[in-house]
Amino acid sequence: MVSNNPQLARLKSNVDTTKNTFIITPESYQQQFSGIYRQRLQALWPRLVEAARSKWIEFDEGIEIMEKISSVSDICERVVLIGTVFLEQKLKPSILEEVSKSQWEKETPLPEKYWSEEDLVWLEDETGRINVISDPKGKIPVLITGMVVSVLGSSTKDGRFVVEDVEYAGMPVQSPVLDVSKDRQKHGKSEYVAIVSGFGVTGDSGVSRNMQLLADFLGGLLGGEEMRELSSKIGSLIVAGNSIDGRGVYGGKINEKMGKLGLRNTNDNVLGREVVVEKRSYVELDNYLSQIAGILPVILMPGDTDPVSQSLPQQTFPVDILLPKSGSLGSLIGTSNPTWLEIDKLRFLGTSGQNIRDMEKCVRDIPALDLCEATLKSRHLAPTGPDTLAMYPSSRGDAMLLDRAPDVYFVGNMESFGRRRVSGGGGEVEVVMVPEFKSSGEVVLVDTFTLRTESVKFC
Repeated sequence: MVSNNPQLARLKSNVDTTKNTFIITPESYQQQFSGIYRQRLQALWPRLVEAARSKWIEFDEGIEIMEKISSVSDICERVVLIGTVFLEQKLKPSILEEVSKSQWEKETPLPEKYWSEEDLVWLEDETGRINVISDPKGKIPVLITGMVVSVLGSSTKDGRFVVEDVEYAGMPVQSPVLDVSKDRQKHGKSEYVAIVSGFGVTGDSGVSRNMQLLADFLGGLLGGEEMRELSSKIGSLIVAGNSIDGRGVYGGKINEKMGKLGLRNTNDNVLGREVVVEKRSYVELDNYLSQIAGILPVILMPGDTDPVSQSLPQQTFPVDILLPKSGSLGSLIGTSNPTWLEIDKLRFLGTSGQNIRDMEKCVRDIPALDLCEATLKSRHLAPTGPDTLAMYPSSRGDAMLLDRAPDVYFVGNMESFGRRRVSGGGGEVEVVMVPEFKSSGEVVLVDTFTLRTESVKFC
């Protein structure tokens, strides 16, 4: 059990989740998913027209913005098209093929990558679609299924469109930020926010040694004076998903065993032991988080291995039910994935990593940081949803569209730590990739004075 070092004066962060637009009331699945793409295109169209005019038409008034993709003639010189990208990929899983398979067919594992040399890129709107190819002289940015972009190019006799240049909607406007450092000094606020992801607790393994080292570090009980001083400046901890490793059960482990034993509708003792093991994982996580939540605020996000719906935006982890001990402390704050947080007046936007990992499957060798930056500049957190990433259908609008820019954008459960300062929207955003803790033993610290990030590794 960890307690805060009484010799350390710790100042806790002020956490505000009231501006989180990802807390929603899911609608019925009777809604059509096509509405999401229509709303996405309509929402970003005005900004893309503005971007095209400032980047291309301002320097060449002969360039025309086509209102409809279907209006493109056989030979059309230098025009701008605006539409939604679709990658036609043969390796991409097809729900129709899955449904049509016989129950006796051998199940084939999903490919790690959907990309292949045979991929085709299409640009679509409600009136039609056109196959786009890149001009060898052009520099084409990241193009992912679901992104809404404007493209400059010319059509060919064979019905394709040769792209010279591509423009995103651009990073949203960033609201003015007060002088962060002066505000911290004046009010004595904390200097660091810690972000971790992917504890992967199971009933069999329990809390790992590295997890206990992290708890000791946060409590000021680890290392020398310098490390204890650093610990005292950490005012809050964000846990960015995958706290529980539920891949066995949520992937159908219990149902599979029930079927093999012919006990699908019974309470067999063998199955009972499986349930006990999984229940133990929640107890282990609850006891662990209660140590840290007794020291500082803990913000808990769900991930794709946690016991919540897989559809984005994932709603709040059921803290009161599954984590009663730590939840009763009042400093364990459940939130959604993705999430908007305001910590000591700094705006954090974060995901548990599904959006970037799914995008990685669709491209060849594009660095994850480039994909993170592309989601900001295209104003959409999860462009591959609902095509290959589960999302709620909605008639109210696309929940993943960005209408504002954060100060810090973090993505959890990545392979390694990475950071980049991205400019746009009248400001700068610190983009941070948070590695999976179970495999890396790393926690990321965000300096609330400078917004610089660093990682601390436990091993």
